[in-house]
Amino acid sequence: MATLSSVINNNIIILASISSLTLPLPVVMIPHDFFENLIKSTIALFVVIDPVGSVPLFIALTQKMNKNERNAVSKIAVITAAALLTIFAIAGSQILTIFGITINSFMVAGGVLLIHTFFTRSVNNHILVN
Repeated sequence: MATLSSVINNNIIILASISSLTLPLPVVMIPHDFFENLIKSTIALFVVIDPVGSVPLFIALTQKMNKNERNAVSKIAVITAAALLTIFAIAGSQILTIFGITINSFMVAGGVLLIHTFFTRSVNNHILVN
């Protein structure tokens, strides 16, 4: 009959022998066009986010705030934007699938929104000019 100390000693020996095993590390292969895709994706995100165009809007919305409030709002905005971009970059297709939306439908809806925005602004500008 094994005593508790011999069982503990055997387990320690087994654990020690397992930890001394050398397992091969997985080899990570970087695709040949990885950096090209990274640059393209970065440019696309820069265009989508439009930080240069967002600065006047941010200044207009926060002009009556003091510096600490403006910093807090900017931090919240950056964190929210990063979280949304990350979530949709990782699981965007799955989220659309859950709601039964195809990529083509999403693209058509985006085009309709752009056309609607264009006509709304055109009509408003025409009314303001006349």
